[in-house]
Amino acid sequence: MVVNYCRPLLKKKENVLLGKLWNLGVRYECYEVNDSKVVRNLSTRVVSDEEIQCLANGLDYGLIPKRVDKLMIASNIEQFYHRVTDITQHHKKFMNELKEAGAGAIVKSDVRVLNPKELTLAADLRSLTQSFLHKANEFRQQNNKLDCKEKNYRAILKKFREDDSIIITRSDKGRGIVEMNRQDYVNKMLTILNDSTKFSFLLEDPTIKTETSE
Repeated sequence: MVVNYCRPLLKKKENVLLGKLWNLGVRYECYEVNDSKVVRNLSTRVVSDEEIQCLANGLDYGLIPKRVDKLMIASNIEQFYHRVTDITQHHKKFMNELKEAGAGAIVKSDVRVLNPKELTLAADLRSLTQSFLHKANEFRQQNNKLDCKEKNYRAILKKFREDDSIIITRSDKGRGIVEMNRQDYVNKMLTILNDSTKFSFLLEDPTIKTETSE
């Protein structure tokens, strides 16, 4: 309990000290040094050492979100519930009956009562979701205090996002990061797609036919 109580206070003090060091130019203390060799700059844009360090974390690196996306979480839980129950099949049956009966008609499948197992599962999922949201908010509040590293990374990523002249992607091999001029990237992609020895033009999308046949 003492550790949990003191951790936010220690973190706050650490952030204050790191912020002062950052203002004094002592920036290497704010984050561990990543391997800059994994980043290749093929663009005409000049990339600073700080930007290279940020990119060297990799494209899978993520900062702690400023807020919890409750709508996305609820959507994922609902999708999971649909998959483990027969609600999807019931919906298909309902739509077929409604289509045959016509709009505005009342059909047998219009009302569906959940069985005891489905009700229990729904209650358990709701309880787990509420617990997860509580823990996520608690974690976010304790750890999303912008220290110098997080603040710097957010500023760098914002600059990258606002620069439409470049594109940042993975290298063809390994987990390297490549920065290219956007137009060069588009030209290379068009060259590959226009290679008739590798790709051919289709008059229709076979994926749709495959999905409808299942």
